[in-house]
Amino acid sequence: MTLHCFATFLSKLARITAKWAQRRLTTAVILVFSLTIIGLIPNQAEAACSGKDLRRSLSPEARAQLAQQAAAIPYSQGNHWIASRNGQRIHIIGTQHFGDSRMHSVMRNMRPLIKAADVVFLEQTTVAMEAYSKNGTRKARDYLLPKGTTLPNLMSSEDWAALRMMAPLLDIPADIAPHLQPWVYTMHFGGSRCNVRGFTSRRGLDARIERYAIRNKIPVGGLENPGDGVKAFSRRPLRDQVKYLKFTMRGSAENDDHLITLRESYFDGRLAEGRLLSRQLRFSNQGVSRREAARLINQLDRTLLDGRNKAWMPVILGRKEPVVFIAVGAAHLPGKNGLPALLARRGYDLQRAEF
Repeated sequence: MTLHCFATFLSKLARITAKWAQRRLTTAVILVFSLTIIGLIPNQAEAACSGKDLRRSLSPEARAQLAQQAAAIPYSQGNHWIASRNGQRIHIIGTQHFGDSRMHSVMRNMRPLIKAADVVFLEQTTVAMEAYSKNGTRKARDYLLPKGTTLPNLMSSEDWAALRMMAPLLDIPADIAPHLQPWVYTMHFGGSRCNVRGFTSRRGLDARIERYAIRNKIPVGGLENPGDGVKAFSRRPLRDQVKYLKFTMRGSAENDDHLITLRESYFDGRLAEGRLLSRQLRFSNQGVSRREAARLINQLDRTLLDGRNKAWMPVILGRKEPVVFIAVGAAHLPGKNGLPALLARRGYDLQRAEF
């Protein structure tokens, strides 16, 4: 979502003067898009980033074990795979949504591939996201709790008191705070001060790819409708959303380390390693069993990654162009339900390529 779009969106919503229920919804939508924008804009907090790559803290034995575990995951290495079948080539690029100055060199390799493509697909296009933001108030069920349900009823009094104290810092009015779904707060508490790296690093790889394709008049499409990703969060059981929020609130000090670990493993072409280690350590100091932590993380992965990957397949398989270029978050690549594995099961030959 562009800064211009965000400003237009806020201006439009500021003119809404309907009854209280509509005002609740407007604020909820503003919050969600505000959190998105905050995560994309470099600010003073970047200077306070203190995260480290947790892989470097492992003993040689633990590092070898992690590598062995990652090797057992299909397509666990690489951010660029080529799927070939019947003369068609599909480039699958794993992206990072947050900016990093190292993406300049990545784009040097991507530009010739984009120019040679017949069509480029992203998770969602900027145009579609802008349209979604203008009509965001129609998506109430994805942001607000069901009528008659409030966070004080779902959370312990201690956790709700802590959350209520944080709400004003997010510019959430007191009468709205109890009605937001837990996942909306989780987006904030799961954030990091290390979202961007280096100057001129505001744009993520997706945005750079889209911009270059448009400049070169390559058709650009979306694999899904805006809001589909949001539904992956909002459709989880509320009791699990609350648990995830509680652990995220208490473990927010770990976020910088987890983000740096994922980012560095991404640029090493070994994102599966970073994800495995992050999963093993996530919530480890929250008094929750590893089994329960794994259940919550797996649940989110099934909806946010596996479910969306499968939903994208009809769009991908329906394309008949000789060269298709697909750019999605890198976490959508590894695993038995990653895009390369799903295409392999459809008869495509997969080959890792330069990134």
